[in-house]
This record gives sequence, structure tokens and C-alpha cells, in this order.
Amino acid sequence: MTIASLCNIALDVLIVYGFEWGVKGAAFGTVLAQLLAAAFCFIILNKIEILKSKNNDYGADLQMLFEQCRLGILMGLQNMITAIGGLIVQSVVNGYAMSAYTGQNMGAGLFERIKQGLRAANVIRIGTALLMSTVMLVFGRMLLHLFIAGDAVDVNESLQVGYNFLVILSGFFTLLYVLYIIRACVQGMGTPVLPMFSGVVQLAMRCGCALILPLLIGENGVFYGEVFAWIGADIMQGRWLWLKFRKWKKMRLVNKVL
Repeated sequence: MTIASLCNIALDVLIVYGFEWGVKGAAFGTVLAQLLAAAFCFIILNKIEILKSKNNDYGADLQMLFEQCRLGILMGLQNMITAIGGLIVQSVVNGYAMSAYTGQNMGAGLFERIKQGLRAANVIRIGTALLMSTVMLVFGRMLLHLFIAGDAVDVNESLQVGYNFLVILSGFFTLLYVLYIIRACVQGMGTPVLPMFSGVVQLAMRCGCALILPLLIGENGVFYGEVFAWIGADIMQGRWLWLKFRKWKKMRLVNKVL
């Protein structure tokens, strides 16, 4: 991942700015960076004795090929549908996004409207979180079954682990959605550094929980790492936003007195 990211940056600079290929150049750089990363992984894997490729490893196993295609096509369709849906929704909501809304109102000095927008966004957040949680709880097993193959025992065990993960996350979706709202609001206020640091907090919380919680509550402790990451970022950015609103309130009171 590090190699892919660094190569992607370097190739984008070279191809987009150097060769002036524009958007096509950026796409070409991304694909080439991924190929380089794949080549690196292949070289490393071949250095592991048990994973070294031999001539007879390249024979076609039709049953395995069919199974891999079945899973791969389903996963590809899922990602494609998600990406297309995201693009459509994004094209509609860009004009109403929280960051743009906040920036426009902040520039106009309409601080109270930012608070109104936050309240409205949070109403939507609660409804969306309840809807998504319901979908995950009701249809979670069926959706997971599309991506799990093997004998009955292995499938049931994998489904149970995966469904437990979905149940834990779905119970806290509202924390994730409030993070999106607060982060967009903070970015709209012209403070991009804070969301970046909140990402560091999320990483620290995930790693800390992954190391500590399994010792206390078992394997499910790993799943709660994601939840605590959301909580940490919510607290960090939420407190900054609260202090910002307090400052605006004091300024407004002073202006009234003057």
C-alpha cells in the first residue's frame, strides 16, 4: 500500500504535469502504481518457501476458477453498484453538502444558520442510521452469504463472525454519521488540520482497542475498535465545534452590548 501510494503520487506529478495527459494521465498513473505494488507483493511471496510458484502450480483448476469467478463477479458488481450510486448521490448533494453549506454561511456571517443546518443534518442522520441498522440486522446474513463459500461448518462459523461484526457496527451507525456531519462542518469552517488529526485519533483508538479489548471481552473486542475510533473522533471534533459556537455566542453578546 505504501509503494502504491508513493508511486501514485510520483506518477501523477510526472504524467499529469510533466506529460500533460490530464485526467487520463491520473488514471494511467493509478493503474501503473497498482501494478508495481502487485509485482512487489509477488516477489515477496515468492521468497516464502511454502508459497514459491512451481511449474505445476499453473495448471487450471476449473472448480476453483469457477468459485473464484463467482465470488469475484459478485464482489465486483457490489463495488460497481456502490460506486455508481455514490456518484449519482454525490452529484445531487454536492450543492447541499455540509461543508459547502457551512462555508457559505460562515462567509456571510450567518453563524446561527450553521447551527440550524447541523440540527437538520442530525435529524437526517438519526433516520438514516435507523434505516441502515435495520437493513443490516434483517438482511445481514443473506448479504454475507453471497461472499462466503466452503463446507457447511466453515460457512456457518464465518457467517456468525461476520454477522456479529455487523450487529455491533449497526448499533453505533449514528456515531459514524455524526462524525461525517461534524467533520464536514469543521472543514467548511476552513480548518482542515483538525479532521486530519482526528484520523490519527481514530487509528490510535483502533490499534489500542485491538490490543486491549480482546483480552477483556474476547474476540468481539476487535470489532468494538471501530466503534471507539468513531467515538474518539466525535469527541475531538465535537468539542472543537462546541467551543467555536461558544465563542460566536460571546461575540454576538458583545456586539449587542456595543
